Amino acid sequence: MSQAKTLENLQDWALIIEIIEKKSISAVAFSRGLERSQLSRVVSGMEQALGYKLFERSGRVIIPTQAALEAARRI
Repeated sequence: MSQAKTLENLQDWALIIEIIEKKSISAVAFSRGLERSQLSRVVSGMEQALGYKLFERSGRVIIPTQAALEAARRI
């Protein structure tokens, strides 16, 4: 894996961890100056790459999956 890809992956994980902590994609997007849709695409892209869901979504509620919590602890 290239250094650039590794750095991008770490930045993505930093966003995931922040979403877990704040329990909100919107709050993280606002604090980072990102569009919510941008951050949603990061989450979806990571889920696609990993092959498992990181969050359960129900309306405005977002709940990290056990897999996301375990992965975040290892980072």
